[in-house]
Amino acid sequence: MEYPTYYPAARRFFADIVSLGITCKAGSTHFLEKTPHNLLAPKALADFVGDPYCLHVIRDPRGTAASLVSQSWGPDTLSQAAAWVQSYYDRWFQVRGTYADLGLALSEVKIEDIVRSPQEHNDRLLGELGLSPEMLFHDADGGQLTAGRSRLEHEDLALLDNELGALSERLGYPAAWATQMH
Repeated sequence: MEYPTYYPAARRFFADIVSLGITCKAGSTHFLEKTPHNLLAPKALADFVGDPYCLHVIRDPRGTAASLVSQSWGPDTLSQAAAWVQSYYDRWFQVRGTYADLGLALSEVKIEDIVRSPQEHNDRLLGELGLSPEMLFHDADGGQLTAGRSRLEHEDLALLDNELGALSERLGYPAAWATQMH
């Protein structure tokens, strides 16, 4: 399909999804689409939505890998999960600048920061969206973020450090889990 045909069809299709989503939840005024991999296609987001507000919530990549292995649809091994997470961020770092190039609003925040200061992030996010105050993160649970780590053996922690330590450090996390108490 040629772009001049695709673009308006895609926009109408997404508008119908948004309308359905808002209709299904009484009192809703906004639609949140939360598939992380969609952030890897900012041009498609712009085509579908026009002027989306994009929020990239970052988690320690090793925690993400540990979580993926526990999902029925996820990879079977920590090494496979680490490769999955690494490939996501490799692509993210390639497309991240595209948001500014396209004039799209992008905010990045660590989930651990939200858990530590939910009110601050709540106020900032809602303010950026021009929405009325409402506590979004009141039930943020940091225990879920570290639960997978505490179940891992030292060898698994070392594997994640080896495969994702550099990425973790690039994102502002400590380079090593294996040497930290868990």
